[in-house]
Amino acid sequence: MVSIRDVAAEAKAPISAVSLILNAKPHTYSSATEERVRVAAEKLGYLPRAYAKSMRLGRNQLIVMLMSRHASTLQTMLRTGIIDELEPRGLRFGIGYVDHESFIDAANPGTNFLTQWSADGMILNYNYPSPPGLVELLQRYRLPYVHVNAKEATNSLHPLDYDAGKEITERMIKLGHRKIAFVQNETGNMPTHFSVTERVGGYRDAMEAANLEPNVLVSINDDIEVTRRQVWNAWSAKERPTAYICYSLHNVWHLFYLSAQEGYSIPRDMSIATFGDVTIKEGGIPLSYMHIPFEGMGQRAVQIIEDMLESKERLHPSEGLPLNFSGPDTLAPPPGK
Repeated sequence: MVSIRDVAAEAKAPISAVSLILNAKPHTYSSATEERVRVAAEKLGYLPRAYAKSMRLGRNQLIVMLMSRHASTLQTMLRTGIIDELEPRGLRFGIGYVDHESFIDAANPGTNFLTQWSADGMILNYNYPSPPGLVELLQRYRLPYVHVNAKEATNSLHPLDYDAGKEITERMIKLGHRKIAFVQNETGNMPTHFSVTERVGGYRDAMEAANLEPNVLVSINDDIEVTRRQVWNAWSAKERPTAYICYSLHNVWHLFYLSAQEGYSIPRDMSIATFGDVTIKEGGIPLSYMHIPFEGMGQRAVQIIEDMLESKERLHPSEGLPLNFSGPDTLAPPPGK
């Protein structure tokens, strides 16, 4: 590996000059010397050593996301937001798995992952409750941490799912729909994520405010036949909802497939909307959805951890981020309107 001494020899400059110039520190060396140093560093392929920078700053320059192997999802846009915010700050990103069953170690209870990562801060990405004792451990060692996609009393970032459920329902009502169904996932033995309850809650309140009957249906992600029986075949064509709000894309795929089998066209014969973080096209049609701000959550998580490191404060008020409506392509007035 090329050292700072190699750069100094190539540039015919003192080591102290090379150090000051390459680290963008104040110095009195001429522009000619500065140019020689930069040319030499580029020619030799010199890269500053991360551990030297860490020692100088008294930090490890590393932010780690902790998640479970079993019940967590690393959304692409969440990772993108984190990395985009870290890179200009010269920070590195890591991912560590800390499951409920692996959190406690008989020889060294609960601390192995802390010494393994030696991170400046932790982003906790658990779709369901984080391992018991994890937060208490981070607080004990005064490590900055932020929950993402979670609703906690402090140190958490979450989408405003209730508002999103209410808004998309109101949009359908404004188009003239009166028979609107909400299709949610079957969670099985897992706890219900707060987003399910809140999206359904916003939907229910919007329906009741318009004196309409809420209709919450349950679909199973991997079983289209269950969706056919519980969501589709329960009504005659006359009774069938004219609009569906789907908790996830799994429900959308099933409804597109079933509607195609019946000869239905979307959005001519029925409207569909969902929640997501990227534009999805079904049958060539951009799907109407409430945009989940995963990218913004990732960026904000890094900002909060940096604020904590600078201020030495370890508690931060929880924040909600709004979802924005995207694309009217699969929303239309009901047939006959």
